[in-house]
Amino acid sequence: MSKKDKKKMKEEAFNYEDEECDCGSEPCSCSCHGHHHGGCDCGEEEGFERQFYTREEKIEMLEEYLKDLKAEQKGVEEALEELRKVS
Repeated sequence: MSKKDKKKMKEEAFNYEDEECDCGSEPCSCSCHGHHHGGCDCGEEEGFERQFYTREEKIEMLEEYLKDLKAEQKGVEEALEELRKVS
């Protein structure tokens, strides 16, 4: 499963609201034509994008997301610990 698919799945899993296009044109002139689900894909390759995932794929993506969150938490805790040592 591609990173793009994983990112899209995470957004859908948490029901993020639609975002505005950031192509800079008024009205939107990119290939998304101002219609977005989870943000504009300006600059990304065009083509088929999956919209439906199996239960197993959703579980895999959410487990990977949780792993990333835990790593981020550990990094923040280490940064705080280092800052507190200096003080």
